[in-house]
Amino acid sequence: MSNDTNIFERVFKLWAKIAMLIVEGKRDPHKIADVLQKILETSDLLRFLATVNLLAITGWNAKKAFTTGKWYLGSDFENNFVIDKDVDVPTVALRTQELIRGSRDEGIRVELGAELEEIQLGQFHSFLMTQADHSKWYVAYIKDKNGKLWAVDAFWHDGGWSVFATSVGHPSDWGAGRVIVSRDPGTLGQ
Repeated sequence: MSNDTNIFERVFKLWAKIAMLIVEGKRDPHKIADVLQKILETSDLLRFLATVNLLAITGWNAKKAFTTGKWYLGSDFENNFVIDKDVDVPTVALRTQELIRGSRDEGIRVELGAELEEIQLGQFHSFLMTQADHSKWYVAYIKDKNGKLWAVDAFWHDGGWSVFATSVGHPSDWGAGRVIVSRDPGTLGQ
């Protein structure tokens, strides 16, 4: 180990050597990717819980989905998301991560990265219906019918999901223990 005076040079030399070993077939690229992913996952804000794979849905309709069964919908959510339009929802791997400490949207979104933060409403609905733990409070970043990004949160209450939409950048923190639902890095490019 050397001192930190040339740390960037050291990092780039190490990365170049690792890349060369992969190209030469002397290192397994899958193992390298796993190690690099663990480095990215190390966070003082989010703790990895699980990766959840969801199947594609043909002709998913928000109005039908959120009016079938027991749902409690906040007015911002209902006015901006619950529309009567069939859409196809692609297959996706979602990542769930627990907030270690309270944080506003900005900090969470920076930690997730722009390429992973947003999921589709149909994916969030499918997750709630098939994979979600009723004891958790979930938050996902989803665009509304006009393309505006919102923080959509859901928690189980009185036998049904309560779902609300909050403007991204709202001044309140999401509390520790909330579960953030985002795209999994393995889905990039899909």
